[in-house]
Amino acid sequence: MRRALTIGLVATLATAAASAQGLAPGTIKLLSKNTVLVDSASGDPFVEINATEPGKFLIVGPATLQADLRVNLKASEAEGPQSSFEILVGGKELRRFAIKPRAGAETWKARGDAKPSASVGFLMEVDPGPHAYEFRFSGAEKGAALLIVPQSKAKRPLAANAPLVPAKPPAPTPTPGTVAAATPPPVATPTPKSVDQIGGTGGRSVNAGMDRLGTEVSLLGGVQIPGDSTFKADASTIVEARFGLGKTRAFAVGLEAGRVHYGGLPAIDPARATAATALNIDLTPLIAHVTWYVPTDGAVRPYLAGGAGMVYAQSSMQTRTRTINESVIGPAADGVLGVEFDLGARPDPLLESGDLERA
Repeated sequence: MRRALTIGLVATLATAAASAQGLAPGTIKLLSKNTVLVDSASGDPFVEINATEPGKFLIVGPATLQADLRVNLKASEAEGPQSSFEILVGGKELRRFAIKPRAGAETWKARGDAKPSASVGFLMEVDPGPHAYEFRFSGAEKGAALLIVPQSKAKRPLAANAPLVPAKPPAPTPTPGTVAAATPPPVATPTPKSVDQIGGTGGRSVNAGMDRLGTEVSLLGGVQIPGDSTFKADASTIVEARFGLGKTRAFAVGLEAGRVHYGGLPAIDPARATAATALNIDLTPLIAHVTWYVPTDGAVRPYLAGGAGMVYAQSSMQTRTRTINESVIGPAADGVLGVEFDLGARPDPLLESGDLERA
């Protein structure tokens, strides 16, 4: 909306300049189609302006003009609401007045629904040549009325100290520190390192071993083969968490918990046991591990782990006539020889060290 208004003012100014050829300085011509209000006593024609219909004039300078602004009040009002009056030339603000209108002694011809407030007078300077002026008003419901005449033709001359509206908008005053704030502080440009400099700044060499993970959680499943022929092989499940130590994480500590079952025969059918009894054992080990990774490079990671802890054991001995259940807690230990396979992409050690940037 603001951009469209500016374009409209420029177009109006161009048209006014073309039509103003030959007009004498001090010429005042109304360009907008505003209603005219006539003062009952003096007969002066005032241009009515409001929030939706500003007053647009072509004024030719050089000249000094006198303006008389009156706010329209309701017939029963002694004073009106706080109002604003703005003067623009070429779309730029020249002056803005804040007005608190109070009822005056004048009246309008053929306008009984509104009465003019006391006059607000001011002088205006106009530069040589034609200029497009715009007068805007907002505040009072019934708007305002404006009379502009050359100062030499004013019926009621203003005092010498009356407000004076300059011909040009005031120049913007620079705020102290604006230039310094707008200028960014100098920033040092990083100097890229050459290939010969890489290696002594904390980066890894190309043939360095692959880093180990800082935290691992493993879910292991397998088959337990007992050394006693009384039992048969059965499945087992183990969960283990490992935490890497140091920068290279060649060592790690971990904790595993599992479930192991050894069964002679199914517990529900002791009558088919070859021996007179059938023994079923369930073990729940809880073991703390220390793991050492073999320092090899690549996606294959052999490791050796061992540790000690405790085990909770439950046994169920079944005969043809009864079942005897027992449980006990005892020490436990184990050793593991394993291999990990890294299925993820291997990071570039130079990129990881920060010495090079990816192209």
